[in-house]
Amino acid sequence: MPVSKVKIVLGILCKSLNISSVKSIIEFIIQIGNKCIFRACTQVQYVSNSYKYDAVSNPYKRINITPTEIQYSTKNILKSPKKGLGRIENDWNEKEAMHISRDYKIKGVREKYLQEKEWENTVYFQTYKQKRNFTEEDIWKKIRYIEELYHNVKNNGYQVGNKGPRWNDYHSYRELLEVVVSIGRNGEIYLQDGRHRFAIAQILDLKIPAQVVCRHEQWQELRDDIYNEDLTIECHKLQDHPDLQDVLD
Repeated sequence: MPVSKVKIVLGILCKSLNISSVKSIIEFIIQIGNKCIFRACTQVQYVSNSYKYDAVSNPYKRINITPTEIQYSTKNILKSPKKGLGRIENDWNEKEAMHISRDYKIKGVREKYLQEKEWENTVYFQTYKQKRNFTEEDIWKKIRYIEELYHNVKNNGYQVGNKGPRWNDYHSYRELLEVVVSIGRNGEIYLQDGRHRFAIAQILDLKIPAQVVCRHEQWQELRDDIYNEDLTIECHKLQDHPDLQDVLD
């Protein structure tokens, strides 16, 4: 469509709808595009990695993790839809990992449900209160989301695909996923995204499904060795690892 016609269409939209409606439509279109980009990049990485490695996992395959056994999180690499799932990299710096106890979202949820603090007294509430782009109404929307999700999981168990009610109307490609993790060179599992669900599962001592956004190249090579039955003593020590079950079967 010529640019002039696009401008005409946008002009008609702006006249017939208020500014907030137009903004919502634009955001919706952007998110649809991001979801398509995310899926496309995930597929491209899967095909590319399949030529390089023998035991490349389906990028959407879930592994079962025990949140109480995971101690560190890494920087969120899902912020761009161009990253996709199923990445294999070798330039990780494990020193940049942060201990779970320092994450204000996880710590705040634990303060509420384990220490029985009022929400206003949690690090969760206080941290969001300092963010300029969050109003107190926004904070309470997030809190209501957490409370509904917590009671849902507590009463009905963790259900795949059930992320609870949205705290806003932002339809992100990340909503397609379960809790997201990455796996280090020696099989260390790092939390990547889905902190609310992760914290709730920790509190309730549940095993939950997770998806892997990235594996260290050294870990992928170990997966290949196991797949090709080139087993070592280290392989036997890791036979219960969540990300090896597909190659051990």
